[in-house]
Amino acid sequence: MFPGFASRVKEEIRKKNYKYHFNKVNNPLIVLPDGEGTDDEDLYNLVNILNQETSKQNGYSHVIKEDRTNIFKKHVEGSPVILIKSITTLPHPSHIVYKAITDLKIRRQWDKVFSELKCIENEGAETGEILYMIIKAPGVFANRDFVQRKKVWKNYPDPTSTLIHFVSVEHPHFPAQKKLVRAETIISGYYLKDYGDGRTLLVIISQTDIKGNIPSSVVNKFAPSSSKDWIESLHKGCQMFRF
Repeated sequence: MFPGFASRVKEEIRKKNYKYHFNKVNNPLIVLPDGEGTDDEDLYNLVNILNQETSKQNGYSHVIKEDRTNIFKKHVEGSPVILIKSITTLPHPSHIVYKAITDLKIRRQWDKVFSELKCIENEGAETGEILYMIIKAPGVFANRDFVQRKKVWKNYPDPTSTLIHFVSVEHPHFPAQKKLVRAETIISGYYLKDYGDGRTLLVIISQTDIKGNIPSSVVNKFAPSSSKDWIESLHKGCQMFRF
């Protein structure tokens, strides 16, 4: 729709002359070849958070524990909002879970968090797809909107796995509006691993600053339960088109 914007974003990434090397941990969730690095900061940040052990020593608290879902929270230094790490096993193969998350036509049917959700540029691209969304805020608070860039790494780091990363970006055709509060996705990501028996391991990373006059303490209080509710909605969404 807006030719050239996503390609410019991609080109800026290419221009950076750096090589990030992933942090080594004792029991990584995502096993990478020795010495493997990346020139993509988004991938670097996502993999390192996914691999970080959810222990008290690393600042995590185990806030929800159920049969197939465990949710952890962490206070991040320098940020008013917590990071949520959700680990669940869904009774659906990974291609179904992936489609429920990324196919906007399907997602709009089950994900009621958003009052508006659309791709504004480069639809279907694995790198550089730009999304616009609005969520309804409770009570008298102003609704929030987001502009996010989505990246996908399929078959990474092995054929059974997929990584998805979201982060807030600016877009010249979707500036902040007075009637809405422009929220910030600090990091949002998914790790899908197909077990090969009809089940999928799904790990969700989320740290979002919704800005405005809703106290961070309120947002932090309800973030874990909101993540749990979202997982249940995703499960129902997978059931909607699986059969």
